Amino acid sequence: MVAYQLTEEVIKTTYEHEKFLTEVIGDDSNTKSKNIAIIGEPGAGKSTLLEKIGKYLIKHDGLPIYIPLSNLSGDTLKEYLLKRWLENPITSNQLQELLQQQRVWFLLDGLDEMQAASSVDALNKISQDISKLAAARVVLTCRLNVWDASTKNLLDFQNFKTQEFSSKQVRDFILAWFQRAEEEDKGTEGQGEQLWQKLNESGRERLLDLVKNPLRLALMCQVWDTTKDLPETQAALYQRFTLYHYDWKQAEFPTTLAEQYELNAALGKLAREAIASGKTRFRIGQNFAYRVMGEKLFNRACRLGWLNQVDRDKQTDEPFYAFYHATFQEYFAALAIDDWHFFLNHVPNNPSEGTYRIFELQWKQVILLWLGCEEVETEQKEQFIKALIKFEDNCNDLYEYRAYILAATGIAEFRDCSKADEIVEQIVKWGFSSHLVKHEAWAVLQETQRTKAIDTLVNNLLNSVEDLANMPDSLRFSFLNYCLFNPISRLGQIGIGNEKVIYALGKLLNSGVITGNIINHAVSVLKKICTGKEKEINALVNLLELKGMDKSRLTLLIERSRKAGTENKKLVAILVNMLAPQYFDEDDFWQIRKSVGQNLDNPVINAFAKLLKMKNVSYNTICQEASKLVKIEPDNQIAIDVLVELLELTDVDDETRRLAAYSLGQVEIDSQKAINALVRCLELNDVDEDTLDEVEKSLSYIGKGNQKAIDALVKLLDSISPDDDYMLRIVAESLGQIDPGNQKAINALANLLGLKNLDDDIRVKVAESLGQIDPGNQKAIDALLQLLYSADDENDTIFFLVSNILKQILQQNQMRSVVAKLKDYLNNSEVHHIDLYRDLFWHCAQNISYPEFYQAWYHQRNK
Repeated sequence: MVAYQLTEEVIKTTYEHEKFLTEVIGDDSNTKSKNIAIIGEPGAGKSTLLEKIGKYLIKHDGLPIYIPLSNLSGDTLKEYLLKRWLENPITSNQLQELLQQQRVWFLLDGLDEMQAASSVDALNKISQDISKLAAARVVLTCRLNVWDASTKNLLDFQNFKTQEFSSKQVRDFILAWFQRAEEEDKGTEGQGEQLWQKLNESGRERLLDLVKNPLRLALMCQVWDTTKDLPETQAALYQRFTLYHYDWKQAEFPTTLAEQYELNAALGKLAREAIASGKTRFRIGQNFAYRVMGEKLFNRACRLGWLNQVDRDKQTDEPFYAFYHATFQEYFAALAIDDWHFFLNHVPNNPSEGTYRIFELQWKQVILLWLGCEEVETEQKEQFIKALIKFEDNCNDLYEYRAYILAATGIAEFRDCSKADEIVEQIVKWGFSSHLVKHEAWAVLQETQRTKAIDTLVNNLLNSVEDLANMPDSLRFSFLNYCLFNPISRLGQIGIGNEKVIYALGKLLNSGVITGNIINHAVSVLKKICTGKEKEINALVNLLELKGMDKSRLTLLIERSRKAGTENKKLVAILVNMLAPQYFDEDDFWQIRKSVGQNLDNPVINAFAKLLKMKNVSYNTICQEASKLVKIEPDNQIAIDVLVELLELTDVDDETRRLAAYSLGQVEIDSQKAINALVRCLELNDVDEDTLDEVEKSLSYIGKGNQKAIDALVKLLDSISPDDDYMLRIVAESLGQIDPGNQKAINALANLLGLKNLDDDIRVKVAESLGQIDPGNQKAIDALLQLLYSADDENDTIFFLVSNILKQILQQNQMRSVVAKLKDYLNNSEVHHIDLYRDLFWHCAQNISYPEFYQAWYHQRNK
């Protein structure tokens, strides 16, 4: 079964397929995950999962509305629903009635396939559309590289990433596939096990990684031939399947080899032109296809199943088509490119006359497939890779780094590249440093040539062990966290089952020079990469003998072992001992309860609930215990009622009221009582500012779309004195968060920014809130830039906050202007925070084209 989990930075849970449906989609009380994003690589099963979600919702009285986002064709979601969703158009009132049923789910497929100028524009557009349909829940799918380009633009989404198959899942899939085949053809007996053994041969690690993708694994099973060697690249796999597909169709639609070559060339031209056009991309109009490949070849492609009708324009009746799968469109496009200059034609002094598809996200997969194509001359590939690593942008190297990182990804497909060693060594150096692209360097190690990356990382790790032995204690701690944590993490991602990695981590653990935090991390990674259960158990048991073991880390390791089905008496005894009463503080109790799942005796929870009703217990103690109970059971009504009462009592101290406000933000049911209490708290005169901040955060979290809360906040905003800038900010922020785009909230925050005597810290918060509830608000952008110009050079906090906020709220059409303004400021001022400015430039460089950035950098106008 495919597993789903959050992105690396915020991983909380890994879900198997059925558990994901029941616990995430089927949890009606989980209002915080009202909007869900499913992100993953091409062919990872995103659309298939969306289909499963739709069927699940229908069975459970939901109303799923499936919309392929490529079909919007420039319309908003609301326009699409009103005009094109049903055969007979519906009215706006009918749509509103439908949404108010609280059963509607929008299943939005393919954010990366939307018609938009760029991925950032697509994200902005869909974010605005969703905010106007607040009553419905949303699940959307998107390719990982597009989502990563601007994830901040879609606020309030719970992100789930499709996981690759594990080695066990790959084997199970293969055996199940060929067991089914054996039932129909006895001649295939034993082929599944043969394929599995072939994939596990030494030197095929990269191929085994490739087929952990569900689509590629299915293709591999389909084309597996015991008389032929395995394909080594993505392109070779798609080529093998293309030949298989023609053979399979011979009886129904016979084609000669010459006709296949002709059709492949025509499909390649169509695929290339569709991607290049930007507007059609994965949704290709029949008229467009006729112009590019001719009616005869178009009809042949349809008969053979390479092109399939997916939509029809209701006004013109024109049919629209898509390739067999989006990845096949990218493969055929790669076949149609015979010169690497199609991707990059660098004109250093006038980039507007050049070609820079290497920086456009929609071409990344095409480039990788092109590098893996056997039909492309090796010299062409060599020249292209050299052009990437030698690229000079004259813009502070920002696009040079992007080009180099693409080269590092590309050598995984172009395995014989003469520059491979040099490229991997450079990427690892960046990863070990405080370099601007450190994060990107570590990420690309998962995509580049696996063996070379492992060898380089292991060598660096072993060298670090020797350095540590000779290092003073005063320097050792910072070195450990700075130079070891990330390499260990990356080895855990790319070194599963690799003996070199296991040896290196074992040597690190036995060196006697690393501290508890790194020990915990190394053992966790070792447990992950060891494929034998006995090794996993021994790693955990040996860890127990080390002094200073962190309880929560141990608990998590035990939980992973238990979930994996590993049984060991020593581990069971450890878990039982950890349930002793002295461990029942808030954090440990929560960790331990997660470890044993739902089997913890209810008397423990009941004891909490009884404590809340005791009259001789202080308000503070009652609040603390109610907060614990809400953490354990976010829908516990006893705890919610107690917290509401504490929030409204006049004789409660500020600290207790603040904790009550915070804890109500953890509630996971639609509690009108809690929302009303938070709104009333804003109206009290004796509430301190820290408590008001907690009230605002909690209300923003649990009150989204709540009309009573919106009405109450609008009324409250009208009643606040214009001189009370703090309360104006708090109430306007709350209103904007629960009712995105509310004009009164926008106006109030914009007016606050205009106050000359506003404190800098408050101005930062106001600008951030304004940028979030009104994306791209120019007053917010200008205010933040002014703060950068005027802030004291010693005020690191302001620089850091402003830089990060700008990255979150800047829209693509504003980036060029911001680059030009900041470049001017840097040229004319002595700046002490150049790294933060560079980081902001790097963000813009990842989201606008190179010619646009160059023109902004040198103040050139569009020609």
